[in-house]
Amino acid sequence: MVVEVAVSLILLVSAGLFMRSFVDLRQANLGLRADHVYQTVLVLPEEHYRTTEQVAQFVRPLLSRVKALPGVVEAAESSQRPPYGGSQSQINIVGKAHLENWQSSVQYVSEEYFRTLRIELKKGRTFSEPEINNIRKVAVVNETFVRRYLANQNPIGQRLRLANLKTDANSPHDASFEIIGVVGDVTNRIPQSGVNPELWLPYTFATLGSRVLIVRTAQDPLAMIDLIRKEIWTVDSGIALAYPDTLEGFINKRMYAGPRFGVIMITIFGCVGLVLVTVGVYSVLAYSTARKTQEIGIRMALGARPAKRSEDGDPLGIAARSFWHRDWSSNEPPAWTIHREPTDRRCGL
Repeated sequence: MVVEVAVSLILLVSAGLFMRSFVDLRQANLGLRADHVYQTVLVLPEEHYRTTEQVAQFVRPLLSRVKALPGVVEAAESSQRPPYGGSQSQINIVGKAHLENWQSSVQYVSEEYFRTLRIELKKGRTFSEPEINNIRKVAVVNETFVRRYLANQNPIGQRLRLANLKTDANSPHDASFEIIGVVGDVTNRIPQSGVNPELWLPYTFATLGSRVLIVRTAQDPLAMIDLIRKEIWTVDSGIALAYPDTLEGFINKRMYAGPRFGVIMITIFGCVGLVLVTVGVYSVLAYSTARKTQEIGIRMALGARPAKRSEDGDPLGIAARSFWHRDWSSNEPPAWTIHREPTDRRCGL
């Protein structure tokens, strides 16, 4: 019985700790606003989109048409679904020597990306449309990037190189990108693991097999799915849409579903354990009472009253009551002491 109670308490305490951790996870700042945002992956046929110019010829009119829809506030595109970071690349900052391997997440985005996700600008500026269209070699980095690689230096104007561009035949090799802005940290891993250094480049620098369309709406994003799909297929009817969902729904599934399931399961186990302990304690008490039924009957037959049943068989209770209720001004010894005469030889025993 003791083991059952201990296990039940451990499960209930664990459920409370899990619940507290889950609440903290839900309240963690992701660095962006996911409300009223629709996102979907656009799978680009490789035979039609081999170069950056071909990708740009699809993205530019698509964003223009989507922005013109009633109820659309902003629209942007990126190489990966937020809030998770993009591909990893080794980086080098011009003029800074280092022995360790510097790594950063890299995403390729349009000029409205930061505004669409409400990512806070900390210093400098973000991309402009001419910079995107003219394939300007500019970059935006997050605060973690600055703290780790540019500590105590002004990041604006610094130039960096990326190793992963060497593997893309359509991207400029050994190109250096000028940092023009710093934005707040955006979760690019699970919140408990912190934030990795991350940088963003114009989407016109990379050809990938898929793009992500991100749309902020003034109403329920799911109500806009059909209109957005129609605009996509107007530009290119061969584009397939994968994983259409709200950004909040995507984050709930990828980031919160596992912890939520753990909280539910351990709470269920704790409640089941508590019920079993309650039933067990009740059974033991009922069994003990049933065994004393005959004894209680004999006591009552001999004249014991219900209010005194516990007193008759409780010497400690009698002594305590006599001690607290005696008249201390009297010289009479309390009822619970044994009287001895001064000449009684047993007093020395």
